[in-house]
Amino acid sequence: MIFLGKWKLGEIDFLLVNVAMKQLKTVSWSNLRMKAVRTTFLTIN
Repeated sequence: MIFLGKWKLGEIDFLLVNVAMKQLKTVSWSNLRMKAVRTTFLTIN
């Protein structure tokens, strides 16, 4: 559960995933590539 909280805040050790999460939080939109990065990282890790 701790991992999920850090993932939502964009505070994990993978820069691209952090940027994708922070972009979603601030802009409320992201392109398809960033959506795929977030989703793949969450489901695989």
